[in-house]
Amino acid sequence: MEKKLLKSLLKQLLKKTTTEKSTTTPASELVNDNGIFTVARSYTFNYSHTEKISGEDVTTTISQRLAFDTEGNVKLTNLSTSATKEYTYSIDDTNLMTCISKEDTTKIDYYYYYYFVDIIVSADLFLMPGTFDGESVSQRGTTTIGQVSYIIIKQGDVPAVLSNDSSNENKYYTLRKNGTLGTSGTRVKADQLAKFDSSTIGRYATTLTVGSGSSQKINPVIVNVINAD
Repeated sequence: MEKKLLKSLLKQLLKKTTTEKSTTTPASELVNDNGIFTVARSYTFNYSHTEKISGEDVTTTISQRLAFDTEGNVKLTNLSTSATKEYTYSIDDTNLMTCISKEDTTKIDYYYYYYFVDIIVSADLFLMPGTFDGESVSQRGTTTIGQVSYIIIKQGDVPAVLSNDSSNENKYYTLRKNGTLGTSGTRVKADQLAKFDSSTIGRYATTLTVGSGSSQKINPVIVNVINAD
């Protein structure tokens, strides 16, 4: 009886270890301890958005590629003009990707990185999804993999500005497995942010928590604090 019980416990332990390994291996294989890709990877952004400005439809179209090497360098290519810009990059433990311009180190671009579905999203007003070259991400269905947002508050604001009131224009949007974003967002509440700080003008990185229990997702997010005037 004891031998049979021991065998059953061992089987359960091995099964649990295998499951845990399978969910963590992809990240450790793709990004090293310094936050750099272990193999060269490139992502393409194809973005088009039309909105009314002063009563007229204005369309913004962006087509670009980010090519990352294994030394911490990334090249941004405008696919319309072939113009290029060079950056250094790193990915932190919240899956926030930081790209610093080599030409001007004060210029920093941020991206939200989703390694398990080969998607990155620009962490700015456009929230553009970029998909891994060579993968048919568009065929992967509409399962929700996270939420993305770019938050803007004014210097001196208190947490109450992030509420259900219509004056709060900060929303998070569903990111789907096929590399698309939901069109209707949900207002961001202050208690969803790991850090709310309006004391200094500029951008800072924190996390946005959505849901609870087994459905809870913790997403990286950039907060931009602007002048109150």
